[in-house]
Amino acid sequence: MISALLIEPVLSVGNASAIKAVISAILKRVYRLNRSACYKEAIRYATTVLILNATLTSSSTPARSESAEAVSVNTALVLAALRSISILARKDNTLSFFEAKSLIASYKNASGFVGLDMASIIDSDVVFHALALDGYDNLAKVEVINIDDYFRHFLLNSINDGYLTPFFNNSATNIRRTFPVGLITSASIVVANPTFGEALVYTANWTSGAYHSTIV
Repeated sequence: MISALLIEPVLSVGNASAIKAVISAILKRVYRLNRSACYKEAIRYATTVLILNATLTSSSTPARSESAEAVSVNTALVLAALRSISILARKDNTLSFFEAKSLIASYKNASGFVGLDMASIIDSDVVFHALALDGYDNLAKVEVINIDDYFRHFLLNSINDGYLTPFFNNSATNIRRTFPVGLITSASIVVANPTFGEALVYTANWTSGAYHSTIV
């Protein structure tokens, strides 16, 4: 879906189009009974088949993939997610200098993180967008610094400096700050940083063993 958004200007639209094929492939991978989604490799395979079919045979219905195995993946492929995009854009978290330092200490103790807490590098408020809304364990928003903001840079089409300047500055700050304050490590960038989520569920679920979490 991200790839389709990035190259959307050159994809055909309408009936039997490439865009329709992408959306169709994703929807065919959602198990209706519990809304679980098929693994990304299967989605990519189905999308390729459907795009080729839509491109080469414009008068035919996109090919149907019969595989419907559902697995647990940290990805939201339900239509409700589309309605949340505009809300998420406004759901940023601003932590004061002192609040951020307190949360870092709590995360280090709860997670058993053995590295330096890096609290001394915080020279301004910590600002980041929520990862999602209505999270597990009654979370109103999922307060995790993540790399999704950097994909969003490719999708921006705005000249609103009042929005763009803070967004660029905040995302740049988060990526240059060393984990557990930000996303950078001596190896590379981690996918997500749960340090500033206050609930214990963050430490329990966003670990180095999770698929989308504190991993490079």
